[in-house]
Amino acid sequence: MFFPRSAALLTLVAAGAGYAQSINSLSTQCQATLASLVVSSENACLNPTDLVSIVTAGANDSLVQPINNWLSGMCAQPQCTNQTLSDIVSNVTTGCASDLQSLGAGDVNAEEITNIVQMAYPTVRKVACLKDTSNDTLCLTQTLTNVQSSIGTLSKSEIQQLVSQISAGQIPSIPSSAYCTDCDKEALNIAKTDFPDLFNSNVQSAVSGQCSADFVDGATPSGVQQTANTATASANGLVNNGATMGQMPVGIAISAILTLSSAFAFLA
Repeated sequence: MFFPRSAALLTLVAAGAGYAQSINSLSTQCQATLASLVVSSENACLNPTDLVSIVTAGANDSLVQPINNWLSGMCAQPQCTNQTLSDIVSNVTTGCASDLQSLGAGDVNAEEITNIVQMAYPTVRKVACLKDTSNDTLCLTQTLTNVQSSIGTLSKSEIQQLVSQISAGQIPSIPSSAYCTDCDKEALNIAKTDFPDLFNSNVQSAVSGQCSADFVDGATPSGVQQTANTATASANGLVNNGATMGQMPVGIAISAILTLSSAFAFLA
């Protein structure tokens, strides 16, 4: 089954948040490192304050609204610079080195992770900040709500089960109407534009079979809008990067505090 990149991204983020619930099991140095990331003004581009509400949500509470709040705040912030992303990866891999070692990820290559984060972040952010104008709802929130309506409350415990199932090749039964939406079509358009090598004819055919031929025609749906702040954060203020409302992306499963939560969840 085609599982939309938008839903997959937030599933990954939420899974990381679930793991972070046991943050007290982390070393003192790692806890201090993660705490410094949350309070650092340099990392405001990731809206880490609202990310904390995901981490602290109850095990059986729905994560849809906390994730929506986090994304809304993140999209309003200027885009992170490559230097900020590099600093976050460096801080996490250095400050949490012993924790990564205990998880079997002691040989993690910070430079390689940084390159991946910097490459993927712009696309992730664009996708994360898409909005359905018909109901004034972020696309990722809409998709998660659709999925939640199909399989039940998307809580930490439920998402951890989903991640385990997906990792074992057991794809949950979700009706195509939950993800064959204009929102997810535009998310696919962005991903195909930014990473065309990932979408060969076989992938195109599989997606078309799940949704429709129109879903992969590349046309931009009229009811989907980009909400990402087009400025870029810098040490000297904000720099306009020239981006337009017609441009887009997916960044958070891979950036800063994302590297701290999702990395722990998926390296375990």
